[in-house]
Amino acid sequence: MITALQGISRYALNPEMHYNTPMLEELKLTSRMISMHPRVLDTIPQSLKSLDLDLHTRQQGHDDSPILCYLNTIALQCQLKELVLQFNSHANVARILDAVYRHNHLECLKISFTDEWKSYPMDSFLDGLIKACPRVSHLELKCTNAPSTYAISTLKRLPQLNKVSFSVNGPVIKDSFWDAIQTFSQLKCITIFKSPVAQHERIDHLKKQRPDMEIIH
Repeated sequence: MITALQGISRYALNPEMHYNTPMLEELKLTSRMISMHPRVLDTIPQSLKSLDLDLHTRQQGHDDSPILCYLNTIALQCQLKELVLQFNSHANVARILDAVYRHNHLECLKISFTDEWKSYPMDSFLDGLIKACPRVSHLELKCTNAPSTYAISTLKRLPQLNKVSFSVNGPVIKDSFWDAIQTFSQLKCITIFKSPVAQHERIDHLKKQRPDMEIIH
């Protein structure tokens, strides 16, 4: 089986590989690769289960139509189980995030920003996610700020969700946020990317209240 890492190097060296990989299950594409070899977006192996789109170098104002078409076509032709989206900014990504909703077989979704993902757009996205992708069991939200209490409460409506990763960085993390985590009954594992010293006491308290939950920070 061709691994994701092998896929990266081979596609970069030989974009014609997309005609010869019908059994590819994992694929990673980058903005740079797409820019250099646009035809890699013709790559839609029928067996594809995991897609990683690294769009860190995506330029503001860039035409996202080819990527949107790619995501929508994959939703029609494949049953994607894992989707990873990496951005450098939350600006002008709404259409790409909306395309996630078409992948209703997703079990693992990872979204990362190098900066903040403001509460309102994050909350709005999660509102749509719980309706469109009810099979998600692993969710990673990697950015420089914590999700809102509303976001955590919303995620409780994903019946299969048992693993979540997020940051608790920010000027003020309300007690209601930690209460929402503590009462997240189906949650079995959380990974905290940024845990300022000021939050360690609350994390320790959570560990005592939820000994059944694995907490990594």
